[in-house]
Amino acid sequence: MFELDQYAQTNRLAPLPAAWKVGAGLGALLVVISLDSPAVHALVLLVMATLTVGAAGIPLRPYLRLYTIPASFIALSLLTVALSVTRSPEPLLWAVPLGGGFVGLSESGVDAALLLFTRSLSGISTTYFIALTTPVYQWAGLLHRLKVPREFTELTILVYRFVTIFAEELDTMRQASDLKFGQRNPRVMIRSAAALAGLLFTRVMNSYGGWQRALDLKLYRGEFHL
Repeated sequence: MFELDQYAQTNRLAPLPAAWKVGAGLGALLVVISLDSPAVHALVLLVMATLTVGAAGIPLRPYLRLYTIPASFIALSLLTVALSVTRSPEPLLWAVPLGGGFVGLSESGVDAALLLFTRSLSGISTTYFIALTTPVYQWAGLLHRLKVPREFTELTILVYRFVTIFAEELDTMRQASDLKFGQRNPRVMIRSAAALAGLLFTRVMNSYGGWQRALDLKLYRGEFHL
């Protein structure tokens, strides 16, 4: 998460207006959703990846690593769509007998899986383009210009901040646990997880208290100036 935030603030496209980047990403996503063409989806994926890595300067290896996050969900979806169950192996391109029928791949199932695969990857690429090139402060300004209720915008900023604090504390404590061999066997892992949960709550609340004091020193009166 810290890498995402860092890339969003330091990439070469960060100075551009948020409306341009969000508009380009949402426009590409609309094309992906509207057209049932794997070739078009592949083209969108190529364009979005080129803009993200080439134009914005996001390193290729971390960018590719992001695609491993939804990979398991996509793989399970592809299996569900591609596999067919029939009583006869004739309509299947490849079949395995199972019980009183056959499980295998049909031409329509393979086509549907290919469409799902290309659509998923291209849709994810548009999302990553927006997330990796648009800092959170630009999101706040864009929501403000779009006349989104101030309460929603402020709540978005607060949630983002608290998620960042939570993730930072969790990562620090996980590294400390690894250095102390807190994951060496299942019994120790359970004990370490319990200790981390209690300590995490305490440290997050302490961070919240420090942030609240900082807001008080800045004479915060319940409204962020966007």
